[in-house]
Amino acid sequence: MNGRNGQRQGGSSLSEQLFVCAVVAFYCVMLAVSFNRSLAAGFGMIGLTLAIGLLIFAYAWRRERQAQRKLVADRTFDLEKAATDHNAAIDAVFMGRGEGWAFSAFGVAGAQRKLIFSRETYEKERTRVLEFEQLAAAFARPDGKNSYRLEVRTRAGDDHSPRAALFLRVEERAEAERWVQVLQPHLGERVRFVETADAPP
Repeated sequence: MNGRNGQRQGGSSLSEQLFVCAVVAFYCVMLAVSFNRSLAAGFGMIGLTLAIGLLIFAYAWRRERQAQRKLVADRTFDLEKAATDHNAAIDAVFMGRGEGWAFSAFGVAGAQRKLIFSRETYEKERTRVLEFEQLAAAFARPDGKNSYRLEVRTRAGDDHSPRAALFLRVEERAEAERWVQVLQPHLGERVRFVETADAPP
């Protein structure tokens, strides 16, 4: 099966490359014909191409912004619903890419001593609510060149449930520092900022 899938993917990739080459070749021929007719026609075609390229770029940028806003709205809805279900009020929200680069969010309800985690998934259970007492540790640390990892680790449960690690990545150090500052009054020494990615959390 893997061999067949590999052959299909390879064939699909080759056909896409051939299609792109054909389009480029066709454009070059049309451009040459336009310049052969007149300089104005040639430069007009170049201008039209640039205009179409800008429109495509603007459309793609707008679609990406809309998709990002939807992800934020979905995670915000999940956090607020979970907080309402547990009679809690969220004090701070942190959003970023989590496991498998799924868009994820932490919501801190300090007064009710709860941490709410939500992630982008097609599974039914998108949200998890944790008591602060369930958290063994929390930290922020560098995670790559331009990102920071915000993470919590849970204790093993009385029902023998295993420890778990929940995390997401943010791009700004200030956001990572805010994560520590928000949790510090509730977790004390269990939360800290780790300066290097190689240092143990």
